[in-house]
Amino acid sequence: MFITNTGLTAMDPAKVKKINAKAPVRLIGKVTSDRKFKEETKKNGEPRQIRKMNLQVLQPLKLTDHTEGKTSIPVYYTYIPIWLSSEYVGAKFMDIAEGDVIEISLDEGKYGLEPVLSGDSVRHITYVKTRNEPIQEPFLHMIQRKTSEFIQKHSGEFVLICIFFVLAGVVLRTTKKYGYVQK
Repeated sequence: MFITNTGLTAMDPAKVKKINAKAPVRLIGKVTSDRKFKEETKKNGEPRQIRKMNLQVLQPLKLTDHTEGKTSIPVYYTYIPIWLSSEYVGAKFMDIAEGDVIEISLDEGKYGLEPVLSGDSVRHITYVKTRNEPIQEPFLHMIQRKTSEFIQKHSGEFVLICIFFVLAGVVLRTTKKYGYVQK
């Protein structure tokens, strides 16, 4: 009856730290650009993109022969919109904007250097406050999400209002049915 699914949880922080430490490339860099590289919308319509950011190397922590001496390094990552992030569990999503200064752990991937553990490979040193959402949220999805967030946030008040309307409906129906309304 009490079966847990550990596949739907975030990784152990100690394991994340260990994997990041073993990454072949680790550096502190400033995001100088962040652009869409490839569209990869899923079959069910969920949008996602492969994005390419360029990092100006500020402090190399661990480099390979391929990255040694470079002042700028391209990094590819999968981007899931922030407005869908609550529907996913596990690793953190990639939250990148031009001007961010980040520490990142990288390894060779399908397109080039990629974070070893998605957003768990990124530690923000400087976080730019104004951020643009690369994939705009559809209007109906926004309404559904905000309604759901409102109900979750104000569930007590929502229940009381529903009870009030149910009781008011019962009282009105009873008074009309048994004629307690004075004329």
